[in-house]
Amino acid sequence: MLELKSILVKYGKTVAVRKLSLSVNEGGFITILGANGAGKSSTLNAISGVVKIRGGEIDYKGEKINGLKPGEIAAKGIIQIPEGRRLFPLMTVEENLKMGAYLQKDKKRINEALEKVFVLFPVLKEKMHAKGRELSGGQQQMAAIARGIMALPEVLMFDEPSLGLSPLLRQQLAEKIKEINHDGVTVILVEQNARLGLMLANYGYVLENGDLTLQGKTSDLMLDDNVKKAYLGV
Repeated sequence: MLELKSILVKYGKTVAVRKLSLSVNEGGFITILGANGAGKSSTLNAISGVVKIRGGEIDYKGEKINGLKPGEIAAKGIIQIPEGRRLFPLMTVEENLKMGAYLQKDKKRINEALEKVFVLFPVLKEKMHAKGRELSGGQQQMAAIARGIMALPEVLMFDEPSLGLSPLLRQQLAEKIKEINHDGVTVILVEQNARLGLMLANYGYVLENGDLTLQGKTSDLMLDDNVKKAYLGV
């Protein structure tokens, strides 16, 4: 469904991602792991068109999409939930969610999506008229994910969704992400919490300083000595 072919991402002379190739099937769930500065977020930003690649190609459903504007890529169904939530702080929860549906024209589908996110995150219905800045950290993360769902994604990319959350909230969030994937949405998860990423996804890619150093089924990666030592604290 989505394939990266030897992509190169640079900021000035600094290489962030070097000749990275990865792919995800329709309805699949992959995770991209690595320390800070490994190139994880740069990979997501390249897919969504926020940063331009300097080499290689990104194909979506057999069509080259690198070079398209971020809005054009989003309109094709590839939606990124950014690190740090980035809600509009002075807008209500309802207004934030409807911003996610900005590119959608079918009011019936928008209303169906709104009901769907309220089933997934009931607390957001209770907080519908609260401003973004008035929500707790966990509620803000729920709202950020819900806003992404409002865009009716085919591919949903999460950038460090568990960052700053308590272990309990992290576990609850993990269940919701699994539920979204089981509903047919293809998921790409970037996580510093390697254990969480490996538990949720089916296939994983490990980046170090912009290079792909390891890939495989997550069940195999969890048994890999290098992964256990570097990322799982074993």
